Amino acid sequence: IIITENIQSTLTVSNYYFLLTVISNIVLNAVEAIGKQKKGTITVVTQECDGSLKIIISDNGPGISDKIKEHIFKPGFSTKFDANGDIYRGIGLSNVKVIVQEQFHGDITCSDNTPKGAVFTISLNKQLLMTEVMK
Repeated sequence: IIITENIQSTLTVSNYYFLLTVISNIVLNAVEAIGKQKKGTITVVTQECDGSLKIIISDNGPGISDKIKEHIFKPGFSTKFDANGDIYRGIGLSNVKVIVQEQFHGDITCSDNTPKGAVFTISLNKQLLMTEVMK
């Protein structure tokens, strides 16, 4: 798996713990999805837009079906099961969404990547990224 980045920002982030949690969860989900194919690409792009920082994480994995996409941000939803058939409980996209909304007054969406894969677009308030906040 090849991970590339295109950082178009000079923003200094003080509140980095939450930001790293969000990015790492999405990237690790992409790595797991691509792993079934044995090779693929994940791209992380950042762009400053007025008062926000936009982060776009895309992959060329198998993608997310529309049926599953409806549920990925809901608490308790998972597509992952361990060897015993128990649901795997990582941080989950529902918690990622909570962090994005509550810590950074932002938004997160998921769409299809063409020709295959998924794209997560995250928009975060730049001021809150630069403010040390612990809740």
